[in-house]
Amino acid sequence: MKKKLVWLLAILLSFAMVAAACGDDDDSSSGSSSDSSSASASAGDPLNIGTLLPETGALAFLSAPLLEGVNMAIADINAAGGVNGADVTLTPGDSGTDPEIANTTVDRLLTEDVDAIVGAAASGITGSVIDKITSAGITQCSPSNTAAGLGTSGDDGYYFRTAPSDDLQAPALANVVLSDGYTNVAVVSRADDYGVGFNAEFEPAIASGGGTIVYNTPYAPEATSFDDVVQDVVASGPDAVVLVAFEEGIQILQTMVEQGAGPDAIQIYITDGMATGELGVLIDESNPGIASGMKGTQPAAAPSSGAAFFPEAFAAFAPGVSTIFSAQSYDCAILIALAAEAAGSNDSADIAAAMVDVSRDGEKCSTFADCKDLLAGGTNIDYDGASGAIDFLDVGEPGTGIYEVYEYDAGGVQEVIDELTFQSGSSAEVDPVAAGIARAQAVVDSFSEPPDQITVTESINSVVPEGKTVAWLACEVTCAAFNPAFEAATEALNWNLEILNIASFGANSSILTALDLGADFIAITGTPPATIADEIETMVDAGVGLYSCFDTTLPSELEGLMTNCSGNDNVFAAGSVHANNVIVRSGGTAKVLMVNIPDFAVLVSQRNGAAAAFEENCPNCTFEELAVSLDQLLTGEVPGAIISAFQADPDLNWLMVAFDGMLYGILDALEGANLDERISVSLTDHDAASLQECVDGRIEFGTVNPVLYTAWLMVDGMVRTSVGQEIPGNGHVTPPIPLFLTQTPESCQALLDTPEADWKGPATMEAQFSALWGRG
Repeated sequence: MKKKLVWLLAILLSFAMVAAACGDDDDSSSGSSSDSSSASASAGDPLNIGTLLPETGALAFLSAPLLEGVNMAIADINAAGGVNGADVTLTPGDSGTDPEIANTTVDRLLTEDVDAIVGAAASGITGSVIDKITSAGITQCSPSNTAAGLGTSGDDGYYFRTAPSDDLQAPALANVVLSDGYTNVAVVSRADDYGVGFNAEFEPAIASGGGTIVYNTPYAPEATSFDDVVQDVVASGPDAVVLVAFEEGIQILQTMVEQGAGPDAIQIYITDGMATGELGVLIDESNPGIASGMKGTQPAAAPSSGAAFFPEAFAAFAPGVSTIFSAQSYDCAILIALAAEAAGSNDSADIAAAMVDVSRDGEKCSTFADCKDLLAGGTNIDYDGASGAIDFLDVGEPGTGIYEVYEYDAGGVQEVIDELTFQSGSSAEVDPVAAGIARAQAVVDSFSEPPDQITVTESINSVVPEGKTVAWLACEVTCAAFNPAFEAATEALNWNLEILNIASFGANSSILTALDLGADFIAITGTPPATIADEIETMVDAGVGLYSCFDTTLPSELEGLMTNCSGNDNVFAAGSVHANNVIVRSGGTAKVLMVNIPDFAVLVSQRNGAAAAFEENCPNCTFEELAVSLDQLLTGEVPGAIISAFQADPDLNWLMVAFDGMLYGILDALEGANLDERISVSLTDHDAASLQECVDGRIEFGTVNPVLYTAWLMVDGMVRTSVGQEIPGNGHVTPPIPLFLTQTPESCQALLDTPEADWKGPATMEAQFSALWGRG
């Protein structure tokens, strides 16, 4: 759709509808009308079709698609011998964009004895004239009214429309949202018939598909600022926003961008009231790509189920004219003519009585000529037209809506990506596999790039004392990687550092040694607190704090003394991120074995996070744990146990490794057992060796947890304790550790090329922490 169409659609759809206007300002329409009228005058009582379309006013430039659709239909009808033995005539009329103009035109059309009227284009205009038209016993067919409820009562059976109602488009859009994996949805809609009516159909459709509406307060479209609206939307915590708006929607989108909730931060959907080819330019002329990823629906201009001849024929009949709603206007005129032919009468009451019958439950036909021949042979017909199957419901509107699903590309330009057919009475249903993958992808997208800010920002309120002593109890296997960060952090504070190497389950004596060394703070990781309960009691008595990472069971009596730089929620999330990327990478088909050491609470949390992700987002995946011990890891028995598990279950196709230190020997063992082609491997928490395996293509991906950053977080807890300040976060847990995913060999190589051969954390974390502590 051309850019200018959006505003036209927006205005046209006012009063609760998504519609477009049509009409042609040139003299050709009037000329063909008068010629047709004079030619048919001698035929006795020809079928006279009037139009009520916006030939003037703000929508005049959009009149061509609709009016040319009618003109083409009449040309095809008359080429096939006309209706009831005479050519059809056309009496055009202007609706403008004002009910007063429309009513004046209707008065004229009625005095000129039209038998049927094609129009109006806008639901609001139709609402202002429908009683006058139908009470006069004149058939009315709108090609573009979409407001739900129009003509369902009080029209005496004279009102019809070929555009599907919003009670079809709303659940169709809900289907798109749910299929994309979004279930917590904010609806931002106009406080008018269009917005409220659309939302009334959209909300139950989301609910029936298992979703939740977290925000649905309509806004005043005439407002000059939408700051409060956007703030309330953001506060509701949606994972997707549906914007039911016209031109004011651009200002809403701009406000969302200003508040950090634009299309680059949250998935946004729009309706056809805002659909335009170049939405990105309207949001931000200097950055049109801001609209990238936005999606929406609109009635299909040339649906695949429509009459095959129409797109090319219309282009030849009206070169250069937009196709928006042209198929629907063509079908209105054809249906009126077929109803008259079927009734054997041009009387409007007879036409209205036959409109539903010619659209359904008969032998299918798609041209006036073919349908007319069938009627002449006594055959009931089912006209499937340029806009697809009409299949009028008894109320005179399509029982099926055909919609284009569009998305904005990297340049902010609209691209049709799918066509969706939605039938009356259908509920919003989703493919559970596709929906799960979409949800998983949304999680993965949140961790696709390394963050650049530290996660603790609460300032220190007092001067940090110097000369404190930190004892760092470095566990065997992997904990030496923390050493450089402890050295740098304590140096920045002018504190002393003692490094004591320990076994994971042998920290008891080292804690006592640290106390003997005069430690003010003890840092430890990889040791369950329950195994050092007696020593912790001694520390409490001495007033020495224990600062830990990845130990998730915290004794309540250590209030203000012990902290974790990562609690259950954070480690659970790491497992979830890992598993969701497996879901995406496998296309929802992973049969997963996770090798894990359940003796460690942190690894149990990670396993639980992974299991929850598979259960929620991958109905076709399986997940099982291979539990091993620390002793098996240290003695090299883990690779053999893994091979045995894969050989025992040929359906398994993915290995998740709980942490980098467990990877050693596994890849070679898989190759030696000829399982490397069958089994994909991924892990939590890269080290230099695993990054090299990623570069070499031997593992699919890994999560990257910044070991150095976690050490700085532990020292931050000590700093706050030293000045009598509470550690920020949930209970004893400081803000979570940032992480991201390495998705390609190139991303792994980039980390290997750093001085640490790893991701240490946000690039300027040392300076950020030092400034936070007053040492910058």
